[in-house]
Amino acid sequence: MLLGELIPRNARLNGSKTAVVFDGGTRSFRDYAAHAYQLANALIGLGLQRQDRISVMAQNGIEMLEAYGAGDVSGLIVHPINYRLTTPEVAYQLGDSEPGAVFFEAQFDDVLAPIHGQFPGIRRFIRIGGDGGDTPDWAVAFEDFIAGGAPTRPDMRPAQDDTAYLFYSSGSTGRPKGVRLGQAAQWNTALIVGYEFNMNTRDIGQVVMPLFHIGGRFFQLAHFMAGATVHMPRRFDAAAAAQTIERERITLTHLAPTMIRSILDLPDIDQRDLSSLRTIGYGAAAMPLALLRRALKRFGPILMQRYGSTEAAVVSYLDLHHHVVDGAPEDVARLSSAGKPGPMSEIRVERADGSECDVGETGLIMVRNPKLIMQGYWRNDAATSAVLRDGWYEMGDVGYLDAAGFLYIIDRKTEMIISGGENIYPREVEEAILHHPGVADAAVIGVPDDQWGESVLAFVVARDGESIDEAALIEFCGEHIASYKKPRRVEFRDRLPRNSAGKIDKVSLRKPFWEGRDRQV
Repeated sequence: MLLGELIPRNARLNGSKTAVVFDGGTRSFRDYAAHAYQLANALIGLGLQRQDRISVMAQNGIEMLEAYGAGDVSGLIVHPINYRLTTPEVAYQLGDSEPGAVFFEAQFDDVLAPIHGQFPGIRRFIRIGGDGGDTPDWAVAFEDFIAGGAPTRPDMRPAQDDTAYLFYSSGSTGRPKGVRLGQAAQWNTALIVGYEFNMNTRDIGQVVMPLFHIGGRFFQLAHFMAGATVHMPRRFDAAAAAQTIERERITLTHLAPTMIRSILDLPDIDQRDLSSLRTIGYGAAAMPLALLRRALKRFGPILMQRYGSTEAAVVSYLDLHHHVVDGAPEDVARLSSAGKPGPMSEIRVERADGSECDVGETGLIMVRNPKLIMQGYWRNDAATSAVLRDGWYEMGDVGYLDAAGFLYIIDRKTEMIISGGENIYPREVEEAILHHPGVADAAVIGVPDDQWGESVLAFVVARDGESIDEAALIEFCGEHIASYKKPRRVEFRDRLPRNSAGKIDKVSLRKPFWEGRDRQV
């Protein structure tokens, strides 16, 4: 089955049932299908062909979900953009993906206005929200655009080997790479996520992870695969999330660890009736053991961890019954693991020479899941070959397997920082810092953070005679990179340590912050 069959299937089998509750209204499965068809036909009317790209820069909302649906049913490739990115970062992705149309929310006018004329291949900029009368002359209002399409299933359909999504993921080079996710693989991923959560048509889910992240999209798709209703606010707010769970009797949700902390920190959390929840999935970043114990104490044994990546989808999960707080030492120790391989995944840990590690031996984590894995990186065969070898995908994490097959992650092969579920590559931050005329040298690392998992710390050497203000430097970085990538803190040094090859010794910079911890991520 292809992902493009999911929408017509739900329209036929669950037509009148509420598919999604969003800020401002609801859509039944039948109405959602009609809107997705209408939008797809409007895009086809522009002259877009199967496997052309459409980019979407928006917060969670019905228009973003309909843009996804339009791509699913027609074979257009949907390219979601992290709406926190700056103009240069967005320009890079648009230049690389070459979309035929771009959807964007009115609040991002200022991000796109300086670059809208740089891409002659973009046939239409489609603006979501705002006052229709204030739409810039280089864009068209979403309502006006969708009105030009027929609400019937498009004649243009996806094929078996088509790409469905193009998610940009930072990697070892520091330059975002487009991850090609196939139509068939997304159908299988929705199935497997639904299996892990034991979803059924009676469930009521809450999707608070952003849909530009693959985790949010996977979770939402799994609900649609099960014919279940989802509540989808525009953004995460801890108090609002708890209120919705209590009022709507939410049964399933998926949260980053920092979101779980925010909910637990609510002053009235113990007065909330959250008993309808039967599963809370967590992932996107490492969960501190103390926070996990706190969550289990408040919510009960209903937490489940998922480990994966944009490229490899779902790799492993720590199921509800694996969350043992009191028991045998080996069972309790598994709270810090990433669980066991998922039903469609196989995990091995390799030495540097490619041979398989022994039980308990640390090495590079590899996964094989041919029905879920990416098709490759967009127009980047070299990067694809570097991580896909003989059907195995290199996760970029270092860890080990215990005798029972539980996976433990202890470090990251690359320097990638994961803060609040967002991937941050240090080189991007260093380049932003080095733009400052008063900076001579810079190095960026991730350090432990109780709230975000990791936070960005910059070490900076000022040019001779220069005096740099920490707050001003952090603010300066925001002119070049998204706000979430900015350093949380800056330490000024006379010089940076270097190894025998002359490279900055980040191992010694990281050591004081991570020493004594079981995990280095």
